[in-house]
Amino acid sequence: EYNALLSIFANCLDYIFIDKYQHLFNEHVEQAMKHVKKVLNEEENIFEVTTSDSMFDLLTTLKTICCSAWSDRIEIIHKLQLNIISKLLQSPNMKLKTNALEELVIMIENSTTVLLNVTHKSIDCDILSQWIIESSIVSEVLKGDMNNSNYITNTGKLFKFIGPKLTKTDIETIWKAEYNQSILLDDHSFTLLISVCEEFNSEQFECLIDLISELWKFATNATQDELVDSLNKVGHKLMNMQHSERILEILWTMAHDESLPCSMLDRLLSCHRDISSGSHYLNHKLKYDYCLKCMDYIKSYNLQWIVLSCRYIMKLVEFDTEIIYFLINKNDLILYLIQTIGRCQHDVWMQTNGNVSSDTLIDKRHTYKESLKIELDLLTYILKKARMYVILRRAEELWLTLITNHEACLIDNELGFGWFITSFNEMNGQSRIELYEKHISKLDSSKLTETGLNCYNLYHDYSNPSVEELRKKIEQLEFTIEQIKDRYQCQICSNNENAIMFDCGHGCCSNCSNQLKKCHMCRNDIKKRFKLDL
Repeated sequence: EYNALLSIFANCLDYIFIDKYQHLFNEHVEQAMKHVKKVLNEEENIFEVTTSDSMFDLLTTLKTICCSAWSDRIEIIHKLQLNIISKLLQSPNMKLKTNALEELVIMIENSTTVLLNVTHKSIDCDILSQWIIESSIVSEVLKGDMNNSNYITNTGKLFKFIGPKLTKTDIETIWKAEYNQSILLDDHSFTLLISVCEEFNSEQFECLIDLISELWKFATNATQDELVDSLNKVGHKLMNMQHSERILEILWTMAHDESLPCSMLDRLLSCHRDISSGSHYLNHKLKYDYCLKCMDYIKSYNLQWIVLSCRYIMKLVEFDTEIIYFLINKNDLILYLIQTIGRCQHDVWMQTNGNVSSDTLIDKRHTYKESLKIELDLLTYILKKARMYVILRRAEELWLTLITNHEACLIDNELGFGWFITSFNEMNGQSRIELYEKHISKLDSSKLTETGLNCYNLYHDYSNPSVEELRKKIEQLEFTIEQIKDRYQCQICSNNENAIMFDCGHGCCSNCSNQLKKCHMCRNDIKKRFKLDL
């Protein structure tokens, strides 16, 4: 009834003289505010859904009126709103909790919107955030209906607003409450805290990282999946370089858990690579540092990380060619890759007594074939990406390791021949010929596999062009020479070079030009002659 009476006045505020009608509504406004206070003290009434809805409507109307007529009462209305929200959030009725949270989010949005804050005199952000913390609103909200998507969305908005004000103790309490309830947001983030951590300062963010690290040690596979997804999304959204670096650090640390299955390990490093290559806020040196860590694994022959390091480098250099030159010129990546291939080949040969198969493992996760393939793929990739030639000495080292070495197995031969075919254009012409003459020509072509024979023929044909191929090349050269002659030789006398060009675009030598009035090609009148500077 109060709302029905006062809402008419509120809707007409822009069209009436406030001073003239102020005294008429003063008593009703006072009575309405007393009514709200009375209901607040009668818990059996306020905990009715219809009552709570009408109370919020009435307070909204009162605030609209007071903004124009009684600005000194706005603070009282704000307190009444907050008291109602606080009481409703403590209710076991989920509908009441939902309504209260919606009203709180409206207050938050109004307080953070500059225009509304000025015109509607919204509650101050600092006052509102302080009240939320002191009244333990967050803990009450977490007891609500977490299966309701709208409720979770509004909870996320609350967390985003209050995030910068949370203490370490608050974060730990919220984390435990969330983990116990297994909260999942619409965007599948594992926790509300992670979803708003971009608002955190360094101390808050570090606290969250510690909590994630601790949970990771005991988490189930499903929980680990959610954590990785969340860290990946946060890592892409963060605009704070220090926070991004910490996300990369924790992903890198997680990836070094030896008990992880291959699928999880690949996911962690994939997320790490994506964040490293996709973030514009990371220090360029940081990307180099992680590449150098991978280089160290390759140099030190860390079998558990050779395959992973090659994949990581290949993905990262896809977006940054400068890293390639850094790895090749300053760290001699090509040399270390070839040395690692040879060392791994020897160890596997000794381990299996020469019976190397496609299933032979170099560690608990990766096969020898998988390791050799990724190393050769990386070698080809960086050469193509950097548009560099592999020097003959390195090509010979690789050939001797994979093809003619007595410890080379069928896997080595097939992948080796395949590499020399694929990387044919990554060697200059002289290197191809010398490689053929020194090594490839010594092979018995009758004993080669299809891949080996293709490799043999490729280098043989390049190094030993046939008479027919030479004839074609000579004809091509002669044709090119004729084209050059046609372009510069006088078409009339065929003795002198073109020295004069006509206004039609054709020309001839100076002697023939003196005898022409019409162009000998298009038969147009010659109006102008231009001397060519040959």
